[in-house]
Amino acid sequence: MTARALAAVLTGVAMVLGGGIMPAGATHLPPFDITRIYPTEAAFQQAIRPYLDALAADARHPRAHYWLAIAYLHMHRLHRFRLIDYGSRGLPLAVEAAQKAVEIDPGFVGTWAALIDMYSLTDEEQKAFGASQKLVEVGRRIPVPLP
Repeated sequence: MTARALAAVLTGVAMVLGGGIMPAGATHLPPFDITRIYPTEAAFQQAIRPYLDALAADARHPRAHYWLAIAYLHMHRLHRFRLIDYGSRGLPLAVEAAQKAVEIDPGFVGTWAALIDMYSLTDEEQKAFGASQKLVEVGRRIPVPLP
């Protein structure tokens, strides 16, 4: 499996885990819908409104930064595959939001998995490797329920 394929799989896992355990005091946010194509930038802006509002209320809301990162990554992919004409700045915005999320909550696996994908897309293999090491480190601390 290539590094990019692994990164894509891990991003999928990150999105599933995205609604996981939240830090104390954080409000619940709806997951970003990566199954939709947002045909206009206005439609995309409306879709990310909950995360922007949460950040306006609390700039250190880790899940708002996480979901914003996922949204911008989705925007990047839609633009890359020429499904939308806006979105050329999606990947740098995604990386910036994800880095803020791990700065605030370094114990959230979802963001580390997403960063692996983002760094592999920017050909920053060393950063992708570092993020994968953090993902494993953080993942080891997650209790696995026994049947």
